[in-house]
Amino acid sequence: MTDSRNKLIQQLATDLQPVRLPLPPGRVGVLWWIGTWIFVAVVALLVAPLRPGSITELATHGQFFLESLIGFVAAGCLAVFVFRDSVPANGRRSALALGLILLAIWMLAYVVGLEYPAVEPSMVGKRTHCFIETLIYAVPPALAGIWLCRRYYPLAPLRTTALVTLVAAAVPALLMQVACMYEPAHILGYHILPIPLIVAAMTATHQLGIWLRPTRRR
Repeated sequence: MTDSRNKLIQQLATDLQPVRLPLPPGRVGVLWWIGTWIFVAVVALLVAPLRPGSITELATHGQFFLESLIGFVAAGCLAVFVFRDSVPANGRRSALALGLILLAIWMLAYVVGLEYPAVEPSMVGKRTHCFIETLIYAVPPALAGIWLCRRYYPLAPLRTTALVTLVAAAVPALLMQVACMYEPAHILGYHILPIPLIVAAMTATHQLGIWLRPTRRR
């Protein structure tokens, strides 16, 4: 009986192929985050140059730098969390909480900016279609992020879809701070507002069952 079982095990093992393990999800999240920035920056610069003097303003105006840094760190925290969360019991809720709190502070900074703007508001650098740009630039990275998360086992696919899209939309919104005009009311209506709209659209699409069902990696 033992010899027969050993022969059976050897026969089964003969046809086995080595399985290529996926990269750690946190590392993939960082790579996706960097790739999203590269994609959005390249496409945005192909459409139009940055606002004249915006980089100098970023380096010399502390409030402008701080609000941009808060948004950058918030989206980065959420990017790492959502990919780590694609592996059961691997996501750190503290990173999620930190990311969401910082993101809320970043958005509220422009509400405060209605009375206390970080730089002198002006029409310089205005992009005619910045609202549409922010929406469109978010879609390819969001789809790529969703596909990458599916390579793991997201147990909360609706949350994964929403958070991936949230991060993907935050990147062009952040870039518009140096690519488009700086005026807090404009920022809130044309750079920030597209974020919840695209998140709602992607999660609604998920609810229709078009993508991101939790499936085991083959």
